[in-house]
This record gives sequence, C-alpha cells and structure tokens, in this order.
Amino acid sequence: MLISVYLPTRNRAAQLAAAIESVRLQTHEHFELIVVDDGSTDDTGALLAAVAAQDARVRVITNTRSLGGPAARNLAILAARGDFVTGLDDDDTFAPARLERFAKAWRRHERAGARLAGLYSHVAVMRHGQAVANTVKPDSASFEDMFRENVVGNQIFAPRRHYLEAGLFRVGLPAWQDLEFFMRMLKVYGPARLDAAVTYQWDDTPRDDRVSLGSKERLRMAFDTVVALHAAGNPRRIQQLYLQLLGGYYGVRPTLQDWNRFLALGLWPRGILRLMRGCIGRNMPPRAWVRRTVEAGRAAWGHPPLRGR
Repeated sequence: MLISVYLPTRNRAAQLAAAIESVRLQTHEHFELIVVDDGSTDDTGALLAAVAAQDARVRVITNTRSLGGPAARNLAILAARGDFVTGLDDDDTFAPARLERFAKAWRRHERAGARLAGLYSHVAVMRHGQAVANTVKPDSASFEDMFRENVVGNQIFAPRRHYLEAGLFRVGLPAWQDLEFFMRMLKVYGPARLDAAVTYQWDDTPRDDRVSLGSKERLRMAFDTVVALHAAGNPRRIQQLYLQLLGGYYGVRPTLQDWNRFLALGLWPRGILRLMRGCIGRNMPPRAWVRRTVEAGRAAWGHPPLRGR
C-alpha cells in the first residue's frame, strides 16, 4: 500500500524538520511525503532541498507566492501517487506506527465489508514540547456528528479518490477548512472510523499565527459559509455550529445578536446551558452573563429590554 502524506508549510523551518523526520521514521516504509513550500522566505527551501537529496520518498512542490493552506494541500493531493492519502501539519508529528496502523485497520474493515469514508486517531495535545492531554474520541464520526464537534480532528486517512470526489479543500474559506471538507467526505462515503491509538502529536502551544485562535472575523465568516453550505434550513444544525464557534476554544464571545439568533432557532435547553458555560469559561462576571441571557430571551420573544441595573 503506497501512502501519500501531504505536508504544507510556510516559514516554519525550525518546526518542519521534526515533522518531516517523524514521517521518514514510519514503520510502514512504502510512502511518499509531498511537502508544499507555500512561498516561504526563511530557510525552508534549503532544508527541503537537503532532505529530498537524502530521501527519494520526499517530494517538494514550491510555490513562489503563498496560495494558502487549502490550496497547498490540494496541490499535494493532486500530485499524489498513492492509493491512500493523509496529512500532517508542519508543527505536528506522527508516532512511528501511525501509517502502519492505518494500513492494517483499513484492510480489516475492507475484509469485513465495511463502507467507510476514512480513518482517524486519538491525538496527543502538546504544549511547549510536553504532552498535556490525549483526546477522547468516539469509535465513529458521521456527517451529523460533525455539527456537534469536529470529531475527526485535523487529519484523516482515506483513499485518494475520496479526496478527489469530495471536492478537495475549499480554497478561500478563512477557517474551519478541515471541518467543512470532512463534512463533505462523510456525507458522500459514510462514517469515518477510529483507530484507537494515540498516533498524532498536535502542537497546541499558543502562537500568534495559529488560525484556530486567530481573527474572530475570519471565524465568523467561516461559520456563515458552513451554515450556508451544510445547515441552511436546519435550525438544530445551525445551533450546534454556533456552539462550536462560541464554546470557548476560539475565544469568540457571544453577542446579543448571537443570543437572539440562537434562541430564535428553537428552544434547546441543553444548548442554552452550553452557551452559558462558554460565557462562564471566559471569566465573564456572573451578573453580566445572566443579564445577557435574560436580555436575549426577552428580545427573542418580543419583550422590551430591562431597565436599570
């Protein structure tokens, strides 16, 4: 089984070396690593030239200007020669047996006659080089599950044709590119399944360039796009996506307009409690979030705002 691994990068030569080495050390040796240098201006080019000269399994695509992460991923997938594809971010690493485990798991499901979109794994969350937690994921992830949470994470192992037929990553989407693409893949091919081992190390060290913690405007734009593409006319799906956006991780505070829209989509007590917890998690004073909740409810049902304190 030839497995193609895509790895887009830009100006992260220091972290990139470890990411590349974690692929080269895989126990499943029949792979190709396609690194897309997306317009780097640091030492990335020299590093990649040296690695490619040492290991013929490493291929390099160089963009003279940055096209963005989704476009860089798509270039690698289109150039891939493997029947199966998975990805790696330039500041993350693979455990040595990751590709071998995926290959064996896929064959087991294939022999059992299972129809699935792809495979995903548990993830070790790393901060400043130390593992601080392991994710806990369910055994399967369906299209509907992705509205509640991106269960798959940031990478999936799947046949190359699944990537192509699902339409590749959406260029121009400012955030949530993984979530939106996995939604399409799972909708077409059915659920993805978990390989129950921690084989991906995800660097969650706070950084200014981290998209997931970046511009709130970009996140809201992505939310609106995903709603339009996959949740239009389905109030509960929209509410679930709202909880992903406002649940605490991204640091996006719910506005009065958010509360109004959320409540207007239908009474969902559990969702309202989760939204409240998101406010509490941001250290909002209790009086402030209680008042915000009451004001939002009054507005949603057409009552005038409260007066005074």
